[in-house]
Amino acid sequence: MERIPVEGLEGVSVSVAHNGQDLAIGERGYLGRLPIGKALLDVLLAQPKNIHGFTVDGRKNIVPKKNLADEGKQEKHYQLNVRIEQLESGTCITRYPWNHMRLLVVEESCMVQIWEIALISQNGNFFLTTQQTHRVRCYEKDGKIVCPRLKWPQMDEFLNNLPRGQFGSLMPMAEYQPDPEEPTSDRLEPGQGFVVWSNFAGGTSAIITKKDAARVHWSQIRGRHPLAFLRGGEIVTFTSLIKPEGDTSFENEALGVTPLIP
Repeated sequence: MERIPVEGLEGVSVSVAHNGQDLAIGERGYLGRLPIGKALLDVLLAQPKNIHGFTVDGRKNIVPKKNLADEGKQEKHYQLNVRIEQLESGTCITRYPWNHMRLLVVEESCMVQIWEIALISQNGNFFLTTQQTHRVRCYEKDGKIVCPRLKWPQMDEFLNNLPRGQFGSLMPMAEYQPDPEEPTSDRLEPGQGFVVWSNFAGGTSAIITKKDAARVHWSQIRGRHPLAFLRGGEIVTFTSLIKPEGDTSFENEALGVTPLIP
C-alpha cells in the first residue's frame, strides 16, 4: 500500500484504493483515469493528539468519523468510501460533499485548523488532494466554545463535545474583532481578480474583481496542469463574467481564468 504524508500535518498519511486495488499516487496527487466503482480513502494519524476526523453533509451537519485503530494503539485510523459514477457523457466523477473527509486540529493556542482530504475528478482524471481550508481562533461565550469567523453552528456544537482541556485558556467573546476587509479591488486592473478562497474538494474558488465577487469553476482555470487549481491570495486574469447557473449566492461567474504566476 502506497501511503503519502500530508504536508503541513505531522504524522498524518493517506493511501487510496479503487475496487480493492491500491493506487499509485503521482505528481499533484494524480491517480489516473478510474472507472465506475468504489474508492477508499485511508487516513492514518500516527500522532493523533487533538486531531479529530469528521464528514459534512449537504446541510453542513457534522458526522464524527469512527476511529478504526485497534484498542490501545496510540494512533487513529479513518476510512471513507467514495462512490465513482459515470455521467451520460461517459465521464466518471465523484460528487461533493461525499468525496472527502475532514480533520479538525485543535491547537493549544485556542486556534483550530480544518483540513480536507478529497478524491476529486477533472475531465475524467482523478486526484487525491489535501488542503487546509481554515485556521481560526476559538472564544468563550456563556461558558461555551464558539468560532465566530466560521459562522457554523454545527461546528460550535462539535467543538463543545470535545474535551475542554484541548483548547487551553479561551479568550472571552467580547475580545473578538472581525477581520477588516482588505480593499483588494482598488488595486486591480479591469479583467483582473484577487483569489479570496479556493476549495479543491468542491472544485470552486471565489475572486474579487473591480465589479463584484465572482465564482470560478475548476474547468475555467487555464495554465495549470494536470490539476487545475487556484491559490488564495493570488492575482488572476479572466476573459468575461456571466450570470452563474444553479443554486448559488454568487451573482457572477468568471470565465477563462488564468493565474498571473503559472
